[in-house]
Formats: sequence, C-alpha cells, structure tokens
Amino acid sequence: MRPMLRSGILSIMFILYLSSTAQSQLLWKIEHPEWNGASWIFGTMHARCAENIEITPALSAVLEAADVLALELDLADPTLALSMAKHAFMPKDSTLNKLLTPGAYDTLTTFLRDSLNLQVTMVSGMKPLFLIGLLIGKILECTPVAYEDRLMSMATTFEKRIIGLETAEEQLAAFASISLREQAGAVLEMILNIEETREEFRKLEEVYVSEDIEALVDLLRQSGIEYGRFEGPLLKDRNHRWIKRIFDISTKDSVLYAVGAGHLGGSDGLLVLLRQRGCTTTPINQTVEERH
Repeated sequence: MRPMLRSGILSIMFILYLSSTAQSQLLWKIEHPEWNGASWIFGTMHARCAENIEITPALSAVLEAADVLALELDLADPTLALSMAKHAFMPKDSTLNKLLTPGAYDTLTTFLRDSLNLQVTMVSGMKPLFLIGLLIGKILECTPVAYEDRLMSMATTFEKRIIGLETAEEQLAAFASISLREQAGAVLEMILNIEETREEFRKLEEVYVSEDIEALVDLLRQSGIEYGRFEGPLLKDRNHRWIKRIFDISTKDSVLYAVGAGHLGGSDGLLVLLRQRGCTTTPINQTVEERH
C-alpha cells in the first residue's frame, strides 16, 4: 500500500482511538448460546512507536484459539488502497488554500516543507483528514505502527482468516460529518500546538497501557481534543451497524475482534450492545507480569 494512503488510514484510526472507551479492560471474552464457541474483543491503539507495541501472552493465546481475526477494515485486502484513493481527494473546486486563510496556508506550507520534506502542491487536493496521518509520526517522534499490523502478521503465521467489519467506503462516509474546513482547522491546530498534542498523546498512551479506561475518558474530557460532537457518526452509528455483523460472523466462527478502544465502552459501546443482545462478557486480565 502506498505510504500516503497508509497514512490516511492511520489518521482515521488515530482519531477513532482518541474517542476512547468507558470500560476498565481491553481484552474481553464474549459468549452467546447461539454462537459457535467463544469469541473475543480487544481494544487497540492504532498508532504507537514500534518498540511500544505489546502483544501479551493472553492476547496471543486468544488469537491462536480463534478461527478468524476481524479488524475494522480488512487491511490485508489488496483492493483497499484503491478504495481509499477514490475517497482521498476533495472535489475539484476545493483546495487547501481555499479552506485556510493565507497566513494559515503559509504555515502549513512551511511545516510540510521543513518538517516532512513535502511540497504542499503534492497534497493540495487531498482531504485534510488524510494529512493528519502524515503528522502522527512527528507527534510520536517515530514511525507509527498499529496493533493491527502485528495482529495481522501473527494471524498469517497461525493461518487465520482476516476480515473487516466494514468497507473503506463505509468508514470514510462516517467522516462526512466533519466538514473539510473543520478538518483543515484540525490539521493547523496540530501544527501550531504540536508540543501540546504530543504531551496529550503521551498521557493517553500511559493510561491506555494501564488499561484504566475510566481515567482515559476523564483525560480526554480535560484535553483540547474535541470529537464529542462527532461521536454519533464516528462511534455510535458504526457500533450499531457492527453488532449485527458480529452476530452473523460469530454464529459460524470463533473470532477475535480487534477494533479501536473507542468502540468498546459507553452506553452505545460494543460491550453494552453485546450484553443487550444476550452475550456474556468476561474481562481477560493482561497483567504487567505477562507483558513482553
């Protein structure tokens, strides 16, 4: 997959992770009388430095026991890059210099050139959302890696089937609720306040590792990240759509669902929706002693 499109996928996942969850565990066993055995669900963090990606023995054992690995998107699908490319660009009458003030556009141009060695003309027609993916590496100060990458590699080794809970078109449609101007503003804010963004992400990462999800929610409420008004299309609507698919898939196969941690908690989170459908949910402890 081309690096720029890959960064676009990471940018979307990054935002969804930041929306977070309201439970205090990341790995859960889920069971239903009509299912073919147990399935599991794991809340991922979509962008971390490679040395910080930890696959615990518990998570590895769950993946080995499952028949299928289900991600938000089937990142192993060779047609995914083409699907993303179809949605990566703005209408021809929209460009970054039209979405930003002249001063803001100059700031973006300078940052892209000096920090990313990238000419703004190369991305002037790209939806600003995709540019966020280019900034993640600068925020983390490393090349970002997703849990999904590691899980896919392991699933291949274990000869597990990999599927997606939604298509690229469905995922990107959720972001239609965020106007192009708002997307451009978010990019500019990250550039102007990159140290503050970096510090917020460090705090989020610390809480994610501790699996204290309630603390993560509190931290997000105090931060400058404002995704709450987009919670409906980004999280709730997608969760409700996924529940039927989860039931259909787990009726036939034992599955490890690995989705952004933001999809697990809250009154419209996957865990609550699963319980409402008659599932038993059991947290699987991943202790510090177990971690690699």
